[in-house]
Amino acid sequence: MDKIWLKNYLAHMPPEIHLDEFSSINHLLATAFRRFPQQRAYRNLGKTLIYAQVDRLRRDFAAWVQGLILKIGELHPWDIL
Repeated sequence: MDKIWLKNYLAHMPPEIHLDEFSSINHLLATAFRRFPQQRAYRNLGKTLIYAQVDRLRRDFAAWVQGLILKIGELHPWDIL
């Protein structure tokens, strides 16, 4: 298969991923937050977030949810939208 997308990779981006490098998605994200705080994490509709901003938003959201003092199953994702 011709991997035409590789020509768009930045110089430091490896062409292959090693699935056993991270034990979970949380481990992968924590590593990215630590290693690349000033790198672009997301870009959508003209708005860009760097990893440091995503990490702060993640921690703020987690603190807010923990502060709700809910019982298991009491809050559903659609309740906060």
